[in-house]
Amino acid sequence: MYVIMIIIISILILESYLLIKNIIPVSEIREKKDVNFKKRVNTQSLDEYSINCDKKIQHKSGKIYIKNDYNLFINTTNYSTLMKKDYIYSIEVPFELEILNLSEENIIYYYKEN
Repeated sequence: MYVIMIIIISILILESYLLIKNIIPVSEIREKKDVNFKKRVNTQSLDEYSINCDKKIQHKSGKIYIKNDYNLFINTTNYSTLMKKDYIYSIEVPFELEILNLSEENIIYYYKEN
């Protein structure tokens, strides 16, 4: 008897919770990302840059791309990411490119200011 009552009460509590959850809208906060990226389409318009040491380089908004996997980080005021090869990153705000050269080889990246 008590088991049946506990099951019924738990079902009622669960149903009321789901009903209230669906009625009250949850406000979503969406933050606009400053960095958009897509798989490489056309890189002919980008200028080639080569660096062989660790550096932090300030760039204005624009597009940036790498052909190989390097330790290149894109840092903006509220976003930071490690670059992936074969993706063109469209950056809408000034950003800092942080280069960590662990292999002592020339790091080649492609960039074009908007």
